[in-house]
Formats: sequence, structure tokens, C-alpha cells
Amino acid sequence: MTRRRGLRAAPCSFHRRRAVRNTPLRTARAFAFARKSG
Repeated sequence: MTRRRGLRAAPCSFHRRRAVRNTPLRTARAFAFARKSG
């Protein structure tokens, strides 16, 4: 059970971390596009 739980928690936390890390990048890209658009 412990092994299964650890394996299940690893991808969840990785996905969550990736999403949090990707959010600022996406916002910065949107701002850059808006700035370029004028």
C-alpha cells in the first residue's frame, strides 16, 4: 500500500509543480504578445 501510494503521489505532485511553473511563463508570453500588438 505504501509503495502504491508513493508512486501515485509522485506524478500528482510533479504535474502540480509543472502547472504552477508553467502559469507565469504563459502570462509573460501573453503580456509580450499584447505589448507587441500595441
